Amino acid sequence: MKRKDILEKYKWDLSDIYKSRKDEENDLKRFNSLIEKISKFKGKLLNDSKTLKEFFDLTREIQAILDRSEAYNSASLNVELDNSEASEGLDRVENLINQYNEAISFVCPEILSSDFATISKLIENDDDLKKLDKYFNDLFRSKEHLLSENEEKILSGFQLVLEGYRKSNTYMIDKEIDYGSIEVDGEEVLITASNIPKYLSDKDRSVRKRVFELEGKAVSKHVDSLATNLISFIKGLECEAKYRHFKNGLEKRFFDDDLDLKVYETLIKSVPLYKDFYKKYVQLFTHELGYEELYVYDLNAPLFENSTKKYTVEEAKDIILNTFSILGDEYLDVLKLAFEKKCIDYYPADNKSTGWYCMYSSCTIPKVFANFEGRILDISSLSHELGHFCNQYLSMKENIPEYCYHSVFCAEVASLTNEILFSYLYQTEDKETNLQLLFNFVKTFAANFFGSARQALFEESIHALAGAGEPLGSEILNNLWLETAKNVFGEEVKGFSAYSWSFISHFFLSGGFYVYNYSTAIIAATNVASKILNKEEGILKKYMEFLKVGSKMRPQECLSIIGIDMCDTKTYDNAIKFFSDAIDELKKIKEER
Repeated sequence: MKRKDILEKYKWDLSDIYKSRKDEENDLKRFNSLIEKISKFKGKLLNDSKTLKEFFDLTREIQAILDRSEAYNSASLNVELDNSEASEGLDRVENLINQYNEAISFVCPEILSSDFATISKLIENDDDLKKLDKYFNDLFRSKEHLLSENEEKILSGFQLVLEGYRKSNTYMIDKEIDYGSIEVDGEEVLITASNIPKYLSDKDRSVRKRVFELEGKAVSKHVDSLATNLISFIKGLECEAKYRHFKNGLEKRFFDDDLDLKVYETLIKSVPLYKDFYKKYVQLFTHELGYEELYVYDLNAPLFENSTKKYTVEEAKDIILNTFSILGDEYLDVLKLAFEKKCIDYYPADNKSTGWYCMYSSCTIPKVFANFEGRILDISSLSHELGHFCNQYLSMKENIPEYCYHSVFCAEVASLTNEILFSYLYQTEDKETNLQLLFNFVKTFAANFFGSARQALFEESIHALAGAGEPLGSEILNNLWLETAKNVFGEEVKGFSAYSWSFISHFFLSGGFYVYNYSTAIIAATNVASKILNKEEGILKKYMEFLKVGSKMRPQECLSIIGIDMCDTKTYDNAIKFFSDAIDELKKIKEER
């Protein structure tokens, strides 16, 4: 389908960002005039409260311009990958961000040349500055890892280099690799990055197998280039960690995220303890499919007869609003806003990027990027992204720009909680739909907990080799990928691809060590959903407080609002029991039919 053939009401409206390219141009002209003012604060930043406040007002104005431009161009490009104007615009704003980072490179050294007592005195009598207390605390916490002004300038430019590896990987996977074609139901189908998930989930085993093999064959021809991108990116992260006096990239990531490393250690120690539950999950496939040997492409098979019912966008909207009314009027009002303000780009189209996501900005309403095809699971995916939408909207509404984003560690909890709740709360007279939704939770849990933990172990291994200066190449990555599969999944499933690591774009996000968040988040979200479903006293009020808190508290403190401790193994035990019970319920429903 061509984008021009999609009705406007099913496309997102970006006019709250810019009404036209001309508006963006005018905004960027303001950027040029504003950034020149930054230098006048150098050496004077801590003269008095008025000067300090003026500086933060200026930087917020500049950051708002950068946020708007980045959001506008990113959104425009993702719906039309051949949009050269948006591509150039995105490249331009990345350069401006680098220019801005260079311009403010004096700020941290200048503040840290003072002491916290001086800062406290400056901000104590100004209500606006007082809100920045955590910002300054975090800055002084980072003191030993910050460099000189010139060194900070160099490292700010280094981020553009790292971003290039991510872009290269995305373009190769989405646009440049030729995956070939297969015959499906008598028709020749061109396989693309966007439709691979669809055909890997086909009910016909031969289709799943052929697509799996085509994918592996196509990627194998480019594996050295893909490996070079990932290895170079990770080496860059390890270099930066070293320059900033961290032991390694993992230590830096957790320091930057203000998380105890015990969170990660608890996750990694927990995974092997639950191998039997992954085996129980796999046995569900073995039993339902009736195969003597189970291959990795069978784990995408539709175990239960998929409902053929198709839903319109309007029906999806009604279903979501009815389902999440359980969370209260305030939550419902934010959901309504997402629909009414045209914040969702629904349908797949030629040259539209793959997947689903929610786009954040500190100064505009969030936007949901979708590829809705009318299936019940598309409504589940929409519920997931709207969990992000509500979380970000409320955080932005309740906090100053410096605190308006939840950490990734917390943000995925909001989206996965929605997805789990939808699986349990939306019930119809169609037993197949109910089975499909419950099975979706089971698959989502397995993919996020076991699958993402496997990815985290793989990523950690590459970082360790890079940090130690050991040789790295595509063959080493392939072997590590297969080794981690064996360690996490056991040997119940055969035929794992050595190359599928190359499809995981999340390895390039947020300075690395991103994927583990999905493992911890599904554990936390399962606990939260269980509390809501069991109507734990006060949980809805606490959950809304959690959604609004943003980053004005440490991530672990944010989760403690809803009674979640990711360093406590009981948190894992509770979630695993919920997962195991869901598998038992699936079997029970199946036997009763």
